[in-house]
Amino acid sequence: MNRETLKSYFLIFLILVSCFFTYNIWTYQPLNQATGSESETSEKEVISTEKRDLSDLVRPNQMFFHNNGLHYGLNQSDDFDKVWEKIRKWNVTNTRNISESMNQDDINFPSWLYGEDGSTKLVLSFSDELPIDLFRSLFQWTDESYEAKSFDQIVIPSLSYDSNKRIYLVSSSQQVVIEATVEAADFQNLMAEVDNNKQNYPTYFTEDLEQKQKQFFLPNQPLHMDRKLFATKNYSSETFKSALFDNLKYVKQESGFNKTLFTDGIKLLQIIPSQKQLQFQNRKITPTTTLPSAQLIRRSLEYLNSHGGWTDNYQFFYMTDRQEVYFNMEMDHVPVLNNPDNSYGIPSIELQWSNEELWDYKRPTFSLDDIPLETNDTEIMSGSELVKWLKDQSMYKFDDIDQITPAYMLSPSEQDRYVVATPVWSLVLKNGQIVLLTENLMNEKGEGSGVE
Repeated sequence: MNRETLKSYFLIFLILVSCFFTYNIWTYQPLNQATGSESETSEKEVISTEKRDLSDLVRPNQMFFHNNGLHYGLNQSDDFDKVWEKIRKWNVTNTRNISESMNQDDINFPSWLYGEDGSTKLVLSFSDELPIDLFRSLFQWTDESYEAKSFDQIVIPSLSYDSNKRIYLVSSSQQVVIEATVEAADFQNLMAEVDNNKQNYPTYFTEDLEQKQKQFFLPNQPLHMDRKLFATKNYSSETFKSALFDNLKYVKQESGFNKTLFTDGIKLLQIIPSQKQLQFQNRKITPTTTLPSAQLIRRSLEYLNSHGGWTDNYQFFYMTDRQEVYFNMEMDHVPVLNNPDNSYGIPSIELQWSNEELWDYKRPTFSLDDIPLETNDTEIMSGSELVKWLKDQSMYKFDDIDQITPAYMLSPSEQDRYVVATPVWSLVLKNGQIVLLTENLMNEKGEGSGVE
């Protein structure tokens, strides 16, 4: 082999080595930096590390003990949580519909449900009718047969003459009553404990406000509640962008008037700082199919868990026929609602579903600190004072009122990152509107404003 041939081979070798190193330089990527969508997905943030289960979200909003025609409220007692946790562990069996037999026995339904018949019972009420599938998930429920679709009350009577342990699932709007036998070793002890503690609970009276099938429990004395001052945390736009979009590679920021906009071409995130609220929409969905109610709540739970959406103590509030699920902030077993006259931000989460996909999502961009900076004992008017005002005013018809309940009204403090939670009475109207009985409203005449 002559010298010129060797030089040619060596030159070819150098060219191949050069190509190898050039390729590696251009395609090199650090190990901690994945490619394309894999990178964006693996780095997805969450708003909060808090995860919830169904029993955390679906809880009673009122609990009353009825004994010899007297009514005791447990909402302001530590027993509220204890009772609920114990009841959830009971094994429910042998359900049957007794609605017709109650009619045949000439039992007055409102009198029985509201404890006016003098019997001893514990009644748990929910803010909306819940599908039976959710009840089955909340309890140790082994019986596969049931005849009703939804309930909003659980009635637990004292032990009957035959010592069978029974509870009743009640749809108050349809006047449907399902009797269920329960296996519970602590049944008698629980009822005895509540009975022994009843002197520590505030007493209530019933008021029908001229409604034939509806009664409201109102306190005999003014209710003592704490007015609270909280520091707040405001989450950044980047945090929500990273938590809500599946692939940040395609997300671009758009210009918007007094709002921050992000889109990936299909989904749109709008953050409105002045309202401390965001809206996240899927603009490619056309509403067609619907999901069962129980599945709606479960889907909403899974979605909020997936991106850490539980930034405060939110509880299931209600559902609508438009596939909307509402979760409301709660404090001391009463709802936290926005001040309609001086808004800080709406303390609720709203999700709307369509075609088994999330269509619209609204939520606050702030959260409250776990512990208030200040608390001051205050009181809201007694039930008799409230009834007098309701009967004197002309803004709201009695037949339009669905619930009367205490609430915390959220208002801004003098400094932006602080809020005040003030106890007030609230009305829940049958059209879904919530009315806070603020001082301004109670001094007005004519049409009042409410919280949507």
